[in-house]
Parts: sequence; structure tokens; C-alpha cells
Amino acid sequence: MSICTLNIYRFHAKPSKDRSYTPLQLLAALKRKTKGSLIFVSHCRTISKREDVIRELGRYTEITVRGKCEKQLSVNNSLGSEFCKSNCGDDDLIATHRFYLAFENSICDEYITEKFYVRITELLVPVVLERKIYTDTGIPPDSFIAADDFNSVAELGEYLNYLRKNDTAYLRYFAWTQYYRKPIYQTSAMCNLCEDIYKGKKIIASDINKSFNINDCH
Repeated sequence: MSICTLNIYRFHAKPSKDRSYTPLQLLAALKRKTKGSLIFVSHCRTISKREDVIRELGRYTEITVRGKCEKQLSVNNSLGSEFCKSNCGDDDLIATHRFYLAFENSICDEYITEKFYVRITELLVPVVLERKIYTDTGIPPDSFIAADDFNSVAELGEYLNYLRKNDTAYLRYFAWTQYYRKPIYQTSAMCNLCEDIYKGKKIIASDINKSFNINDCH
């Protein structure tokens, strides 16, 4: 699963007009982003304990929770239940929020949640739990925020609040759009596979059981 995830989604250098954003498009999108963090979540109890982080983070910054876990994970100062009383679809939520909490069910080596790639192409800055699993994957290191870069959840919340008020600092997380194409899902997966085969690329696992051992996840 981890190998497939990395091969399905990729950042490609040299952006093309149909796959990258112009500075004007970024500024136009920014005007609608009046809300804080967004998360769609359907698993309320996870190995990574992301639910605990969401509840704690909601004490310090605005979070909109959608999905089966909305009632369990929304806190008093989160505007999740308040914001969507009328009919507002996913597109509206995505367009009006600045961040997406791309918290994994489990934190495993070589596994990256597909939500990271989906949301980053929709001009949301992903917030992840641990930076190390995104290292050496081809993902620009300044395109996302990692919770473990901060001393506490409160400090992370304060930083997200800062980025809501500082457009210049926030837009730095989209510098990648000027140097990379948007990561593409599924449509290029078979092309990537053929490309790897043609180039003779090899991935060798000395112990296949160890490579897919759930005990390596937390």
C-alpha cells in the first residue's frame, strides 16, 4: 500500500499551464479563505490518536470537522457545526478554509494519506502529524506544516492563527506551484508504473513481512 501511494501521486518539476496555478489565481483563491482548518473524518478511534490532537488543537484555533466524527471531535470554539447549517457542499468548505488536517489513521514508514495530495491540489495547506514520513518523497518541504515541528499543540494552533492573519507568510506555502505541476491522481498512475519499468527501477525488500508489518505503525 505504501509503495502504491508513492507511485500514484507525484510532484513533477516544470509546471505546465493546465496543471499549475498562476499568482493571480492564488490571490483570487485567497480572498475566499476566511476560515481556519478543515478535516473530513470518518474513523473516530485511530492508532495514531489523531482524534486527541484534533480535540486539543480545537482549543486554540478554529477547526471545521465534517464526517461521521463531527459531533465527537468538534469543540466549543470550533465553528464546525455553526458554519454549515445551510446547504454547503465540500467545494464551498474547501474554498473557504486555509488548512486541511491531513492526519493519518496510522503513522507508517512510506505511507502517505491520499488526502494530503488531494487537498494540496485544491489550494489547502496540509497539516500533518510527523514530518519524517514526508522526507525524501519528492514533496517540497515548505509546502506543508508538520505538527511535530512545534513544541506543543498550543504552539501549532498559535502558528495557524498567525498564518490566517498574514497573507504573505501563508502564500509562501504555495511557492511550489511556480516550480511543480499539480500532483495528479490515478490518471498518471499507469504511466508512472510503465516509466519505472522502462527505466529499470527496482524496489528491493529483503524481508517482505517486515516491509508490511503493522507493528511498524503507530
